Amino acid sequence: MKTIAITLLFSLSISVSFAQLVSLNATEITALKQQIKKDGRAKKLYANFKILADAYLDEVPNPVDTIRTEGLLKGNPKKERTALALKDMNKMFILALEFKITGERKYLNKSNEFLIAWAKLNQPNGDPIDDTNLDNAIEAYDLIKENIPASDKIIITDWLKRTALAEINSKRMNRNRGTGINNWNAHRLKIVGEIGYALNNKEFIDWTIDRFKKHIEVNLNEDGTSLDFKDRDAMHYHIYDLEPMLKLALLIKRAGGEDFYNYQSPKLSSIKNLLSG
Repeated sequence: MKTIAITLLFSLSISVSFAQLVSLNATEITALKQQIKKDGRAKKLYANFKILADAYLDEVPNPVDTIRTEGLLKGNPKKERTALALKDMNKMFILALEFKITGERKYLNKSNEFLIAWAKLNQPNGDPIDDTNLDNAIEAYDLIKENIPASDKIIITDWLKRTALAEINSKRMNRNRGTGINNWNAHRLKIVGEIGYALNNKEFIDWTIDRFKKHIEVNLNEDGTSLDFKDRDAMHYHIYDLEPMLKLALLIKRAGGEDFYNYQSPKLSSIKNLLSG
């Protein structure tokens, strides 16, 4: 599971806020390899991680034409089919990271195989609650994009561009209410931002930053509450709004952009207040 990878990375005190920009850059990969070599706990965690990576070499990609999770009850055939397919996300990320650690192309080729399979079949539907599941795919691509054939890179980038554009052009996005301003929008901004930085697409990046400022103003309150918390009276939705905003703020800061953690909207709302409120 990717949980092992994240635990390993955090144990090394390495910034994991989604680099090259969206995954890990060369300096961080080098530091990770050194820590695995020197630190006993890291070495043990990595041993478990490698077992997973090796097992995934024998797996076959299982993409789905349309991701369907949002609004469907447990047991719905479309939801169950999607749940099985989304297991590919961890696999392609772990394979990509193992390639960066070992340099062995068998892991690169397998991660690329998973990405290509999804890029050829999956059709984005502009639903951010469905698309938020693509984090690991975007991070996997970001890790190996300089190492895969140009023809494959075109196929994958086209898929990611279509995913971002489906979110940007969603009718729900253009409504200044409901899913256009609640936690859905936070996930929408995160996905478009991740794709923008992974593809170095200035249009997507500028779009995300402009609307991120508005989201902080409309969705967050000065007292640290969120629109989702007040509408739903549930901490779950408050956190579900916070998580993608934090991830996006870290990504923008990592890219040398504005500090959105401390950014205050005209009404003095901020992500910082959201955490301390």
